[in-house]
Amino acid sequence: MTSFYQYIKLLFARLPRFYRHDLFCKDVFLTLLMAKLVLASILDEELQAELNLAKIQIANDKFITKRLHAIYPDVIYQIPLKNSTKGECVYLVIDFKSDNKRNTIIQLFRYIYHLTMRLLEIEKDDNDNNNKEVQIKNDNDNDNDKSFPCIIAMVFHCGKCKFTAPQELSDLASLPRTSVLWKLIAKFKMLVYDLNTLTESEMPKISIVHLFFRILTIAYSKNVNEEAFALFEKFKDEFYKRKIFLTLWDLGLYYLLTSSKYFEPATYEKLIDLTKELGVEIMSKTMTIPFYQKAIKEGITIGREEGITIGRTEGRTEGRTEGRIEGRTEGRIEGITIGLAKSVIRRLTRRFSEPSEELKDKIMNVKDENQLYELLDFACSCVSIGEFETAFN
Repeated sequence: MTSFYQYIKLLFARLPRFYRHDLFCKDVFLTLLMAKLVLASILDEELQAELNLAKIQIANDKFITKRLHAIYPDVIYQIPLKNSTKGECVYLVIDFKSDNKRNTIIQLFRYIYHLTMRLLEIEKDDNDNNNKEVQIKNDNDNDNDKSFPCIIAMVFHCGKCKFTAPQELSDLASLPRTSVLWKLIAKFKMLVYDLNTLTESEMPKISIVHLFFRILTIAYSKNVNEEAFALFEKFKDEFYKRKIFLTLWDLGLYYLLTSSKYFEPATYEKLIDLTKELGVEIMSKTMTIPFYQKAIKEGITIGREEGITIGRTEGRTEGRTEGRIEGRTEGRIEGITIGLAKSVIRRLTRRFSEPSEELKDKIMNVKDENQLYELLDFACSCVSIGEFETAFN
């Protein structure tokens, strides 16, 4: 009999790995105490010397409207400067990665652009409100004396292999470094913190950050079950003493269950039981699902229902046992792609208006499951149907 946890593992296996990876990281980085501890572990000393991490703020809700939520990176922090006399601050945007896509630097550049425009928009609204009863003396005044928002971009990476994608925008150019043209290209650079480059001895000394990093890295190990038990033995005293350790352990076990190819549901159940034996309260964690993942869930549900129907029909047509099994299998796969395609169309309709029949036909004709996940993700982040159709074409 398939256990509940085996069913959960099978269900999440249909989602791209980066969704599951991002969910876990986001739950951790959006906890203010964890954010301070992790950043103190991953930012270099020179940068920390200028930043007041003690007064860091999570700025996602402050600067991102509901409509623009999916356009922005996973986490945005507002960090005051230590020696500032005017209250200046910098913004640190962090995007979680488990892959090596070459266009990552472009994605981060896009984040910087959208966040900059949003910050300038907020500043303009504030100035308009402050000056609505004040006569502006010189209509020809320009904004040359205004400072530009300082925004730093970082990739937090943990995957099967080291992060090797370009880290500077100019690295994408197919020009020799001695070329005058190459020197004119924007030198936008992102920071990268890659867990895959760390040895055990190089893991952070802060114990809870060490636990977080180890959970991320063992997810790719064939020995993940043994290593998970070893983590339990190493940190079990902390689970009893400090609630934040227990919360991270709860999240981490669920991440391993839904993300690791080799982590067994039986191991999950055993570790939950062992944790409860410590006399602490713990329950299997249902991860926070962003609105675009809710759409994915809708697509899987629709796909399963339609897939079963299609599969049974094809199976009966074959009239043989093998035909029925194969028909149901193919039908479920086809049904899932149909469901995902319908979710893309539904998401565009809810955010903007109903797409044209031509665009709907193109979406419904996509049969690649991974491409449909990408389309659904972009349907949640694009600013208009026109942008979506242009990118799709």
